[in-house]
Amino acid sequence: MIDTGNGIKIQLLFGFLRLSESYLPPNYMNTSAQLLGIPLTILDILLEYLPKLLICVQFQKIFRKLKITSTPFFPEIIFYINRIAYSMLFLGIFSQFLLQMIVFRIAYQTFYFNNPLRFSWILAGCIALILANIFRHGCMLQKESDETL
Repeated sequence: MIDTGNGIKIQLLFGFLRLSESYLPPNYMNTSAQLLGIPLTILDILLEYLPKLLICVQFQKIFRKLKITSTPFFPEIIFYINRIAYSMLFLGIFSQFLLQMIVFRIAYQTFYFNNPLRFSWILAGCIALILANIFRHGCMLQKESDETL
């Protein structure tokens, strides 16, 4: 581990892992790089990149559905938007918190977290939930319009 002043740099098998101070407890130099770096890398993939991949897949499903239909108001699209919203809320509320808690439980046998909320993801998730409600209302109006014709 190399202290960079505002975090650390850990040599891994395929390059470096850079960690900012927000991931590190006050006495972070007392542990080995492997004990800190390996679980952090694995959990970062599971808690950070997997939800982002799920969001991209849901967008792909939305665009595929929009391509074959004449109107955007379908219950399936609402379902996909809700999945996107909940993934964004997970990223904003839980991902950094769980990452910090699990890694420090493994590496330091203690619980530690520092500012676990990411307000940009929380805001994006709330906006996506509002968008899902707008689409739900549009779906209801589309259904009424189809019934009257």
